[in-house]
Amino acid sequence: MNAADCAHARRVHRPEDAMPQGGESSGCEPRPVSPVRTSRVATVMAVVSWGALLLGGMAVLDAYALEAGPRGMPQWTRDPSGASADGRWRLVMVLHPKCPCSRASVAELARLVPRLLPGTEAVVLAYCPGAEHERWADTPLLRAAAAIPGVHVRIDRDGREAELVGGRTSGHVALFHPDGRLMFSGGITPARGHEGDSLGQRAILACMEGRGASPVEAPVFGCAISHCRDVRGTRP
Repeated sequence: MNAADCAHARRVHRPEDAMPQGGESSGCEPRPVSPVRTSRVATVMAVVSWGALLLGGMAVLDAYALEAGPRGMPQWTRDPSGASADGRWRLVMVLHPKCPCSRASVAELARLVPRLLPGTEAVVLAYCPGAEHERWADTPLLRAAAAIPGVHVRIDRDGREAELVGGRTSGHVALFHPDGRLMFSGGITPARGHEGDSLGQRAILACMEGRGASPVEAPVFGCAISHCRDVRGTRP
């Protein structure tokens, strides 16, 4: 080894060369995390969490919308008024005047009535607690039902008539043949509070056209009359 090589070797192995001057890092120590990077990670996690909550909430709402209300066993398998002398069909809707879900049922009733056979009698049984004045049932929903051409609204004290047609959920519809037979029992909306074509509407029209067996049933989407009975004294 010549003199130049020996000098180079001494420079490499000097202690002051192994330790960076001024206490600076040699580059082997971990670098501090950038605040910008931390902020981005936190933002991504927040967005993912929010998205998961949103999807979960939508799933709950969809499940609620498709949850059918209770139905009773119809005690009237025949129209208690008997067959109409003029051979008319009779359609009866059970309605709680303060059920928000039933706005869709009334809207669909307005679309369905013009499609029924000419002369069909359409009746809305408006629930009203026995101890309350009829003004209790005077709500925009009930007025909307009464405004449908050809629809007659009748106050149903404590839901007695509704119970007879198996109507325990607001929006329940019963269809009676001119000879008095019960042909259809169920709802006419596709989901709770949703308007649109439904199994119930198609079944009603099919029954009138003589297609399909009877009686036909369909799910009812709305508030339970028994639950709504606790809503007393509220202003329309």
